[in-house]
Order: sequence, then C-alpha cells, then structure tokens
Amino acid sequence: MKHLQGKTIQTLFIAAALAVLASGCSEDPIFSAVEAEVELKDPSVLGTVLSLVSHDGSLYTANGNLYRRTGGSGDWRKVSLPSGASRCSQVATTTEDGTGSMFGLFQNSDWSFHSIQRYTGTGWEPVTGATNGFAIKNGSGFIFFFREDSMDDSEGARIIQSAHRIAPDGTMKEILSGLEYYKSGGERLLDAEGDYFITNRAVYTVSGTVISNTTDVNTTSLTALAVNGSDVYVANSGYVWHFNGSVWTRFSHDADGPVYGLTYMEVAGKRLLLLPCSEGYGEVLLDDSGRPEAYQEPGKSAASSISTSARSQYSSTMDDWLLLSAFVVTDPVPAGNQYVLYVGVMDPLEDGLWGYYSDTRKEWNRE
Repeated sequence: MKHLQGKTIQTLFIAAALAVLASGCSEDPIFSAVEAEVELKDPSVLGTVLSLVSHDGSLYTANGNLYRRTGGSGDWRKVSLPSGASRCSQVATTTEDGTGSMFGLFQNSDWSFHSIQRYTGTGWEPVTGATNGFAIKNGSGFIFFFREDSMDDSEGARIIQSAHRIAPDGTMKEILSGLEYYKSGGERLLDAEGDYFITNRAVYTVSGTVISNTTDVNTTSLTALAVNGSDVYVANSGYVWHFNGSVWTRFSHDADGPVYGLTYMEVAGKRLLLLPCSEGYGEVLLDDSGRPEAYQEPGKSAASSISTSARSQYSSTMDDWLLLSAFVVTDPVPAGNQYVLYVGVMDPLEDGLWGYYSDTRKEWNRE
C-alpha cells in the first residue's frame, strides 16, 4: 500500500491564477453557508500548494514557505530555508513511504531560480549542476528535475526544456533534452511520478522512451499523470487514458473544466482516481484490473473518497473552487483515521491547504 499519493501541475499555475483573478472574489452567500454548516479553522497554510510529501515520519508542504506537520498531526510549522533562498515552491521525495531523500526547489524573492537542495534533517545541501529549474517531482528511487535551458524573449518566446533525474545522494543525470515550446505551441514538460513523466504531447519512461502515440492517446493536450505499479494513467479535460503495460484504453470523464492533476487512491476498499479541476474534483472509479469504469462526483456512493454524508458539505464548499492539487495520505495520519485527503485550493478568499479526515472529521476544512 502506498503511503502518500498526490499529483499536481506546475506549468499550468500561471494560467489558473489569471483565470481566478479575472473571476473576482467568492460570493458572500456561499461563504456564509459554509460557516453556518462547518466552523472554519483559522488557516495555517495559505497560498498556492503544489506539493505535499511524507518524509521521515512527518508531512511537508510548500507554498513559498516550507511547512512540517510532525507525525502527520498537530500544527503545521515553518521549516527554515537554505541560506540566501526566499521561497520554497515545491518539495519532492525519492520514495513514497517517507524513508528516502527529500529535496526542495528554492527561489529568490522575485521567484527566479535559486537552487535545488537536499534536506539533511537539520539543514540543506545544494545539488551541484542544478540550474534554472521550474519543477521537481517524486520518482522511484530518485526525483525528477525539469529545467528551462534557454528562453528567447522575442515575440515567439521560444523555450528549450530538459528533464533530469536526481539520485538520493544529489548526483544528477539527464533524461531528455531539446524540447521546444512557443507561444503558438510545441512540447513542454508537465508532470512526473514513479518511473514516468509526461509532456503535453507524449508519455515517457524514465529512460526517455515514448510509450504513447497518436493512435493510443490524444497527444496534443495531456495535462496530468498518475502511476500505480505497472498501471499508468494520463488525463486531459475530457478523457483519462490507462496503460496496463501493453495496451492503452480511453475513458470519458465529466470533471468540470481544465484538469490540473491526477491522483491514484487505493485505501479502505476504495480504488479510484481523483481529478482536481476548475470546480472541485471529480472521481473515476477503477475495476479490479485498474481500468476506469465509471465517473462520479465526490460523495455520490460508498466507493467515493469521502462519505455520502459529506456530499452536501463538499457541494457547498470545494465544488465551487479551483483545485490545483490533491493528495491521499495513509501514513502518517492522526490516530483513528485510515487516511487523510489534502487539496490545494486556489480562491481569492479560501486559498491554501484544506483537509478531509476519513474517520475523525468527515468534512472539509482549512488546515
């Protein structure tokens, strides 16, 4: 059983931010209805949450600051950043069970790249040769590192990207280079997990080999990836594709608007995919072989990620907000719970990290 599963998309953040800002603030009636139903906590993790990982018995998440939740319960407390760094935008680990190495992507005060560094438990060690990075992702015995190698600031805005892997000891190896992206199109790095990564056009193995083609997958609009062993899932705003190691199958989903992430969930007899999107998140139920078989909204049935009794509260809160990320944590969690769901909300009033506890707090609330 995996201890923590979660996906999010770094490169869609700017577009999502513009969409939210253009929409204005949440309407007061919605907010009032939420408070009448559930007393909202004072938020401890505000802002854009793109990653959450388990490491050495604690949870870590980043939103510019870096936070730790010791033992998976209690308060979220800030962790000191490396010397000279002003922001931590993402964290990633080499193993999902929390026993591997954890790395942070750090930025200067103007959001420009500062460094990739490995956490020692008491401080940070920089990764030699890591420059101009824009994303790090969890891998299988390593982390993925996405880099912007060059940019032409002319009207065409030509960007060259490359993908790398960083070992637990901090050594780095190139996987793929020379990806070109323009304002008018091209191929750009988006997401990674386990032994796979994706661009908007293709699904790759960690060796840089393409396993998708135009016959299998719509290779012009991919946005998200999730991996469970030999099962690989990719998604866009209309479909989820499943690869079982030899065959691709396609499934149509009804998640609202753009899909910003994809998260595999298998716990408490539930087996499904979570699709954070522009209005809450959707669920794709999986059969015993891992193939998508049905779509539903959260709380619709006992197979959901939340209880049926929590459906109304979800509909009056999360369903109205853009979600950038979703994470399923089974260890560490507060005593009495089988799992905790965390999501990154992007909203002018309610942004930040929100959580749902499987047994002790069957409702969504701020962290």
